[in-house]
Amino acid sequence: MIDERFLALMQCPIDGTNLANADQVLVSSLNDLIANGQLRDRADQLIREPLEHALINEGGKWAFAIRNRIPSLIADEAIAIPDELRL
Repeated sequence: MIDERFLALMQCPIDGTNLANADQVLVSSLNDLIANGQLRDRADQLIREPLEHALINEGGKWAFAIRNRIPSLIADEAIAIPDELRL
């Protein structure tokens, strides 16, 4: 999880909206898709490494991986959250 004070300084690199910590249910669901080879990033690259945690944009469309406590805010590495997992 990212500290809320630090999180307040970050924005989604795709649409400029605020980011929030993803809940563990979403992270687990995304990791299940990764384990089954069913999740790709915005650049259509297969995601192979499980997520430690994730940030999501305000609309709940994009997730950004956190690995080794470092968020990846590279637009092409964004993960489109499948419709069935959106709140």
